[in-house]
Amino acid sequence: MYDYWLAQHAGDRPPARADIDPTEIPRLLPDLLLVEVVEAPALRFRFRLAGTRFTQLYGENVTGRWLDELMLGDWQDFWRQEYEAVAIGWEPRHGTTAVVWQQRDYIRFEWILLPLVTRGRRCEMVLAGVHFEGQRGFKLPSEA
Repeated sequence: MYDYWLAQHAGDRPPARADIDPTEIPRLLPDLLLVEVVEAPALRFRFRLAGTRFTQLYGENVTGRWLDELMLGDWQDFWRQEYEAVAIGWEPRHGTTAVVWQQRDYIRFEWILLPLVTRGRRCEMVLAGVHFEGQRGFKLPSEA
């Protein structure tokens, strides 16, 4: 996903939403999130698209929901700060995280957050990718 995003850059500016064509990366679609950056009255993040694997593992469809409305517990501040770093500084963020989630021993996931910036030089969206891996034989359909 990072390579695709990098290839869509327009000079010194990261790609805009209009420069991203999800049909060009079909195998990544189940793991993608498109998150709108809303600036007023305060910086907030609204999920515009949530891939099917993300929805399956989160346990509900987050499309149309705000990041600060999700039940993320102790992780709420962490995710807000990560999305803010992307929106404000156009800084790609990446990590691997393991959490106890929905009665599973743990869910390990690798994630990436990438800014989508308008020609007017405003971060309008964050393109996110999440790859989940579980324990005790829990495998996603594509990994079985």
